Amino acid sequence: MRCLNQYSFLIGLLIVFIQLSPIVFLGKSVYFAIPDGLEYLPMYNYIAHSGKLFANNNEILPHLMNGLPRVSFPSEWNVQVWLYYFLNPFYAYSLNLFILHFIAFIGARLLIKKHILPWLVPNKEEHFNYNFLVDGSALYFALLPHWPLGGLSIAGMPLLLYSSLNFYKKINSKWDWFVIITYPFYSSFYFSNMYFILILLIIFIYGLLSYRKFNKIFILTIIIFIVLSIFTEYRLFLSIIDGFESQRLNNNLNYSNVTSNTPSLYKLIYNANQGLKINKQ
Repeated sequence: MRCLNQYSFLIGLLIVFIQLSPIVFLGKSVYFAIPDGLEYLPMYNYIAHSGKLFANNNEILPHLMNGLPRVSFPSEWNVQVWLYYFLNPFYAYSLNLFILHFIAFIGARLLIKKHILPWLVPNKEEHFNYNFLVDGSALYFALLPHWPLGGLSIAGMPLLLYSSLNFYKKINSKWDWFVIITYPFYSSFYFSNMYFILILLIIFIYGLLSYRKFNKIFILTIIIFIVLSIFTEYRLFLSIIDGFESQRLNNNLNYSNVTSNTPSLYKLIYNANQGLKINKQ
């Protein structure tokens, strides 16, 4: 058992690689499951090579569904767009999968080992005996079929929470700043970030009420994360201000229940989802 605890991290990395190994050994002959996100691949690849990356929100891109406005496509600040810009679609999709699963494993391991295990097992001398359990739990999360086109929205959540808790406990490092700053560029505001911001605010309020201290570094982290999340998805927010109407509404597909009186937060989620659904039709 001591041997397993000593090498459990390397074993976990090996198993994650084995899961992805068909991509390495079969190359372009490998099969990807379409429901896992392959149907969205043309959306990223098209906008990356359309020459309209930085176009105005209302500019029409003519080659999908008889023309769609630029706002219906991913932001130019999304990392995945640039993966497709620099790489062949197969390699971009494959590299994205590798990043997702390895980050999921490492992030979950750090979160459990640094924040959850000390809470469950206060005696640090016993932590080594739980390495296999820690890495096994992280591996379980890493092997889940994470949605590739969501980026690190879910797969990177444990790493984001790990860094956020480091700021909360004031034990942060430069790597935690790197995670907080880069995460919004490789994730989705409406799939995960907006909900994670609520979690961070709840943690902040809990700390404020429990310890009667204003955690400046933690609130600064939250503000930076919010600003960067809005910046990366600025087209979405501009579409709300401009009153963007989705293709489904234009075609009268029974979405008339979303009126001008709809609360802004709901309209934000609704417009975001419609922007994705347009491309799925």
